[in-house]
Amino acid sequence: MTQGIDYGHGITNIDHKTGIQYGVIPAHEVTWWNEHSESYYGKPSCPECGGSVRTYREERHAHYLSEFCCSDYACEKCKKVFDSQAVFPESPLSFFVKEKDIVAQQSGDDSDIFIFKSLYYSMSSFCSPCAPGAGYLLNPNTDGVKTYCFGHDWFDGEVAPYPVYSVKTNKRVFPESINKLSKEEVIQTIEKKLDLMETMAEEKDLIPDIEKEIKEAVEGIRHYLDVLAWR
Repeated sequence: MTQGIDYGHGITNIDHKTGIQYGVIPAHEVTWWNEHSESYYGKPSCPECGGSVRTYREERHAHYLSEFCCSDYACEKCKKVFDSQAVFPESPLSFFVKEKDIVAQQSGDDSDIFIFKSLYYSMSSFCSPCAPGAGYLLNPNTDGVKTYCFGHDWFDGEVAPYPVYSVKTNKRVFPESINKLSKEEVIQTIEKKLDLMETMAEEKDLIPDIEKEIKEAVEGIRHYLDVLAWR
């Protein structure tokens, strides 16, 4: 499988210190994104002239016109006072996580998350020209490029939908739930998933979202096969 086309030409959407591409993944695929991400509403601005506002100070802005119960900000151009709700947009401009071990962001009007820093990476194909140079994490590719990713703990069942590697050691990182299994238990789990796929194939007309269910089962089998090969 080819890497795809690097529309960023090695310049955009890449960490130039590590050589790892920024990762892209749909927000709805990351179970704990909504719970852990913070909202960013931008800088406060005057709802009338669009200019900057200052934090309200009694000795400086008491004579300004006010139509609000709370006096939080003042526009010195319009000479009016506003509350916090008036100077910020109703919807967030973006959602973000900025921690020591991971930095990621989702624009308010975008369904995808960009991962700019992480302890982990996966191997994936390049994104379309919409995100030039970034790696698309839902296109795992052993011949692809190193792409920053979320660890297993960001997903339901603590299993990522792609192989995870440590940036520090370059070694494969398996979910804790898999690490605890013996070789025999891994084989039994694979057999159960194969039986599940066989059942879904027989009852495909009765199962909604059959393609999604089969895809998840296949990804699970791949993980467990990787574990067997690793051991």
